[in-house]
Amino acid sequence: MKKERYKELFFLFSFILLSFLILFCAFFLGINDLSTKEIFNDNSSGTLTPLAMARITRILASFLVGGSLALAGSVYQAVLHNPLAEPFILGVSGGAAVGTALAFITGAAVTGTFFIPLFASSGGLFAVLLVLLLGMTGRGEKNTILLSGVIMGTLSSSILMCLISFAGTQEMCSITWFLMGDLSAADPVLLRFSCFFAPLIAFLLFLLSPKANALASGEDYARGIGVDPVKTGYALLILATLLTAASVALSGIISFVGLIVPHILRKWGFADNRKLFPLSFFAGGIFLIFCDFLSRNIFQAREIPAGVITSFSGGLLFLWILYKKNLNGRKGL
Repeated sequence: MKKERYKELFFLFSFILLSFLILFCAFFLGINDLSTKEIFNDNSSGTLTPLAMARITRILASFLVGGSLALAGSVYQAVLHNPLAEPFILGVSGGAAVGTALAFITGAAVTGTFFIPLFASSGGLFAVLLVLLLGMTGRGEKNTILLSGVIMGTLSSSILMCLISFAGTQEMCSITWFLMGDLSAADPVLLRFSCFFAPLIAFLLFLLSPKANALASGEDYARGIGVDPVKTGYALLILATLLTAASVALSGIISFVGLIVPHILRKWGFADNRKLFPLSFFAGGIFLIFCDFLSRNIFQAREIPAGVITSFSGGLLFLWILYKKNLNGRKGL
């Protein structure tokens, strides 16, 4: 027991130090380094310079998006009892992206910025509902739900390609860059909305974390301690989907954050959802800040979307998890 406690404390201490290091690098370092003298304007107004403001905006957007996606992934994995469940793999991100693309093409995004998260939420909720309905045909088996998510993601990609073919030049550029997961031009209005919305939904999920533990122990156990598994499961899924949709509306599709971060945290012993949910939010935010920092600095001449970094690293981890599961399955034969 003491060994596990020391392991957790060591992780938390290391995580805090690493977080400060990543935040320092993300703010001060880049193609154009930022010195302490360049943070504020020379006049006595005390306002931030454009470069400092751009860096802070980008760090904040990265933190909110990364934290939201990592927390959503933890919730999906807890409810569906599958370590591979993640917003992108389940097709939720794809559904939210279709909704966002529709907002651009129909002109709703120009009419009002808040139409973007509204359309994204509708698309994401429709996607997760369809995945669950398809999963029921396989009696709720883990692999059936996962396969349903992959099918939903494929359908979403097809619909997006169709929408792009009907889009004008400006809308096409916006949607294409959006699909790659871009944090460089986060909308200020959506960012302010996310600053309120993401912590609120995260707090509600933290409150539900003890019930998520009950679900993880099985439906019979949950009912035995007075937890309704159906209502609790749907409440968790809806909140996680809304969190994913808000992230997609702000940054586009950034995949596998919800797979990478919870998996690492569980490897360090944070299986209890009361610890896993809040840690996923903070660790996911720091992870995406780091990925965005890499995307800005890997190539001097050109910046790549942060979604490319997360897709590559998450894809490798996904293959490794599948390999380990197959290897353990063979050993059990």
